[in-house]
Amino acid sequence: MLNRLSARGKTTSSTVIRVRARCIFFLVMGNKQSQAGHLDAQGRDSFLLQRQDVVDFEKFSHTIDQDAFWAQQAVEIGVWQTTDLSSIANLDMKEYTQRVKLLVRRGVPCDKKAEVWTHLSGAYYRLQQNPNFYQQVLTDVFGARVPDKFYRKVPTFSLAPDAVPTSFEQVVPKHMLTHKGLMSAQRILWTINMYHPEIEYCPTIPRILSLLLLYLTESEAFTVLHELLERSRVQQNQGSTRWHLAFTMKQSLTFTIVFKRLIYERWPAMGKHLDSLGFDIVPFFLPWFETLFFDAVPLHVILCLMGVFLSEGNKVMIRLGLALFKQNKKAIMLARSNDEVSSLLRSKCLALRDVQPVFKLAFGIYLNTEKHTQRKALRLKTAPTADTHPEQDSPTAVFHRPRLNSSSEIIADHHFEAIWSWLPVRFRIQSPQLVFCTSDDGRSMTTLFRKCGMEEYRDNGMVFLIKAKNSMGQVTLIGGFCPTMFRESNTAYGTGECFVFTIEPEEHKYAWTGENDQHIRSNKTGFHMGSGKEGPAISLSADLSDGMSYCSGSYGNTKPLSGGETFFFCLVMEVYSLVSS
Repeated sequence: MLNRLSARGKTTSSTVIRVRARCIFFLVMGNKQSQAGHLDAQGRDSFLLQRQDVVDFEKFSHTIDQDAFWAQQAVEIGVWQTTDLSSIANLDMKEYTQRVKLLVRRGVPCDKKAEVWTHLSGAYYRLQQNPNFYQQVLTDVFGARVPDKFYRKVPTFSLAPDAVPTSFEQVVPKHMLTHKGLMSAQRILWTINMYHPEIEYCPTIPRILSLLLLYLTESEAFTVLHELLERSRVQQNQGSTRWHLAFTMKQSLTFTIVFKRLIYERWPAMGKHLDSLGFDIVPFFLPWFETLFFDAVPLHVILCLMGVFLSEGNKVMIRLGLALFKQNKKAIMLARSNDEVSSLLRSKCLALRDVQPVFKLAFGIYLNTEKHTQRKALRLKTAPTADTHPEQDSPTAVFHRPRLNSSSEIIADHHFEAIWSWLPVRFRIQSPQLVFCTSDDGRSMTTLFRKCGMEEYRDNGMVFLIKAKNSMGQVTLIGGFCPTMFRESNTAYGTGECFVFTIEPEEHKYAWTGENDQHIRSNKTGFHMGSGKEGPAISLSADLSDGMSYCSGSYGNTKPLSGGETFFFCLVMEVYSLVSS
């Protein structure tokens, strides 16, 4: 039954929530006594040892308020140990679901987070059904050669490609992961990006991932995110507002507008006061909602909030925001400037130590989420300001790493990241298929044309690579791209999308300058790419051995690609056809 409920799009979210909630207690009933039942040094060391290869506990100790964290742990363990789980499991579904929510709101002990979080998200059932789910996804995404390192930008699911950080550390500066943990995070982000191409915008993902990896394995962390994305997709398609993750900037912005509407409806006087000060709720709270309050509240609060978020969805953020305004209403009404309101809200969030009074206030607020739908939010007379999100009109960043089923004799796997970032967008979703290699197929233009002219390849784009050794003994890695395969022709072919490049000693793309249309000319005497100025950018003889490279007018390279020397010897040449993954 659980397997059927976990199938993609086969059930309503409410059914899954009810069933997965009940199974939490089936899991813990037989293991009621927590391993960390007593908060002595041994209990703390057990937590550290279990995750020491992934979690940097020096960062952890400097980031977290240890007294507040372990005090919260004491409360959580006490609640879970004193709860009669068997009696809860026998309740009717409505009362049972409410008791589950109340229990999770009190917090989940460290040694139970992995079990409870995977159950709440549905990941537990997915992995029970298919323990190799993550490995199969990795193979689908990357091919047989799953990368263990990433050298360039990682997907952050935000807009403005030029502003995308180059490392996970820049995306989540307060992370507490070791080098191994960072590699796992980057691999998961790449995998999600390619396995869920429908995501246009979701900066919540990297922050949630940094929390999941504190307690879950790489496989479990990916599966939790996958289940949240699948559930959000189904709920959004059904018109529900109770999703976990937004897929577009519009959804994220609209969610914050709903929150602003609630504030103005509940406390009209405060709304007018905020307007008089020029304080706009939307741009202030948007980054907090997009990151699950990650940079706004202490870590022990975020960890407690995470369980409630997995259990109840995005409405927990609205409740927390409402509680913040309700708790500080008098101080806000006395504020005399925009900056004073901003400082007040930030300081109150950072000063949170005991999360339970805030949660009690937040969940004591009556909130009919179905009443405040996104459609009603869009009818707000007060539109978000132009600077709500500065990059909202920027193009979406495109990340594609090709599936690799074999290694190259010329370049390392990670070099394909650079080449694929240079390709026209429509080719980035395709993968390289080795068609010709001088080591296996010999050095003949006739063989090259025959292999490239095979029916399954001839209409595809291509990337060719050359390992060149110049007269000075320097080895360089060079190549080119063309939207058509090599063919025998006495006239030039190719388009303005063609380019040449170097991989070593430096990665550099030389795009078409527009000076001429002499892209590729190939026949039995050899091939030439580019012309003008001094000559072709890359040229090889009929036996694919002797090569030349000049400063080319077609591509604007100011020196020969082969280490500054015109003549070179081709050690190895490979030609890849770009095929659908």
